[in-house]
Amino acid sequence: MFDNIRCEYPLPGNPPANAAELNFQTKDLESLLQTYVITPAGVLQLDGADVPFSGTVNFYRSNVVASGPGIYTRAGEDAHYLKYKAEFLYGKVTRIEETENRKEAALEFSEKNFGIPQPTPEERAEQKKRYAESLLGRTMCIWWGGDSSEGYAAKVVAESDKELVLQQEDGKFEIIDRHSRDHTLFDSYEDGKRHRDEGKADWDRRKAEYEEKLAARTQAKRGDDTADGV
Repeated sequence: MFDNIRCEYPLPGNPPANAAELNFQTKDLESLLQTYVITPAGVLQLDGADVPFSGTVNFYRSNVVASGPGIYTRAGEDAHYLKYKAEFLYGKVTRIEETENRKEAALEFSEKNFGIPQPTPEERAEQKKRYAESLLGRTMCIWWGGDSSEGYAAKVVAESDKELVLQQEDGKFEIIDRHSRDHTLFDSYEDGKRHRDEGKADWDRRKAEYEEKLAARTQAKRGDDTADGV
């Protein structure tokens, strides 16, 4: 998990005009989904109380709402990545540094643009049925994904309504979530390889479509800038 930080203290570098209103994230505090504030005076606070923290806090944010392949923002604006490093002594800022401030072209997010196929009600019902199927005693094939990975056999030796325990030929055990059926756990080596190859082909297709749309968007933006005399 992480915590949120709102920094009202002046940020160095070239921060956005509304930086004091933005929520950043950090994993350098308690990571309990709390919201800390760095006041205009540089004091670290939580729920209005001073926090006597000494150390370094890295905090960051971006406006990216989805990725893979490519990146997407809510309205198709450039992706903007910000990162800062603040040093505290007894809860007071002693130094703050901008460590990242960059933009990258992105596309507008929508389920259509993002390209995630949604299963039909019939397909969902079939998935639910397969997830609940007893596999005890069956030898399955595990594929963890990745272009260079290979599937391997393992026998289901125990099961619950949420997880499966499998034992490999060398005696090692693995615990796999039932919802990994048809994603990580397959009936045969051939089924797993087919799933991997089809997934790679789909990824390559989506990546090519993304790059084509991004190139068209970039070209259109250049045309608009030229028309505006930029």
